[in-house]
Amino acid sequence: MRLKNYASLAAMILAASLFSSCSRLKVESNPPGARLMWSRDGLEPYRPWPPNGWETRSTKDGNVTPFGTTGLYQDTFFLTVEKDGYRRPLPKPVQLYSFHREKLSFDLPELPETTSARMHAMGKLYYKGDWVDPEAAGVVEYEGVVMPKDEAFRRSQAAQGLVEYKGEWYTKEKADQKLREDMAAQGLVELKGRWVSAEQKAMEESVDAEVAAIKVTKTYPDLPAPKIIGASVTTDRAQIQLYNSTGQKVRFLFSGPQSAQFVLDPYRSTGVKFEERILLPAGRYDIAVVPTGQDASGRDLASILGDTSSAGLALSKKPVWASWPVANKTQYSFNYTGMEGDLQKSLSDFNAPPPEVKIDVPTIEIPDIKLPEESESERYLPRSGSGGGGRRR
Repeated sequence: MRLKNYASLAAMILAASLFSSCSRLKVESNPPGARLMWSRDGLEPYRPWPPNGWETRSTKDGNVTPFGTTGLYQDTFFLTVEKDGYRRPLPKPVQLYSFHREKLSFDLPELPETTSARMHAMGKLYYKGDWVDPEAAGVVEYEGVVMPKDEAFRRSQAAQGLVEYKGEWYTKEKADQKLREDMAAQGLVELKGRWVSAEQKAMEESVDAEVAAIKVTKTYPDLPAPKIIGASVTTDRAQIQLYNSTGQKVRFLFSGPQSAQFVLDPYRSTGVKFEERILLPAGRYDIAVVPTGQDASGRDLASILGDTSSAGLALSKKPVWASWPVANKTQYSFNYTGMEGDLQKSLSDFNAPPPEVKIDVPTIEIPDIKLPEESESERYLPRSGSGGGGRRR
């Protein structure tokens, strides 16, 4: 009986010795439920647990975290975990020798689609880099895009063909009607897609008609191309600078999306200084320069120069024309230098005659007064205050 007890005790001691000499491994992960994967050298492919040659002494081996096992294995390998919807973490080396214990812990980062599904399940929406409560943030998801509620409402109204006017939504026809009624109440009329005063409309239509007439006659030389002198950083429109390099007053006419007229005296410019900028919307413009044949005071230069012939008058008032596109945020320079043989040269050669001065000087007539003659004896009488006697003979 004692021998049996001793044998049983020896077996227990041997089993305990063998168990204590085994390798022990414990693996945890966040979140749990990840599968253990191993590789001999840390390179692909990774295989499911257990490694080749592992002899387990555990009755609950398995391969899902949380994981714990013991076994006989005399080697080093690399271990990681994987779970659907998460990125696989970097592997860690594991040494499993007799009497050696290893404990590993892994954090599995979520894939974006996993995070999105989880947050949507919680009723959250992703807005401006964060997951928010839609009610608290005042946002909704419209056609797959998270946006403020009022923006989603505007898009839904626009999708129905409605337009917003003064905070209300109407059909386009109704909105246009209300706009026309409001503009008419302010005394404005529509012109080229803009609402302007009646005076502005009359001026622009007059400029358009005059430029069109100049264009049709085709009796003009070409206006030189404008120079692009830089970018206009203070406005989103085209900025125009005009120069009159002649000795007569001229009119610059712009006919296009917004028509305008500018009168320049001899050797003057406009649109150069900040306070007198000329800003026009982008588009193609018919541009004409019309010499007036006058000086800054409105006097007729042909008459001043003495050339009153029809040829001289026609020469001094011959317009130039061109058609040019202008772009937004760009500065343009138009310089009118006149035409060959025009009044500019005539003025430089003109010498005004000196003024004729006529002065009427009154004359005074002085009468001729005849004095009495002296006698010969009186000539030799002593004079008063002479200090001496008479003349000796």
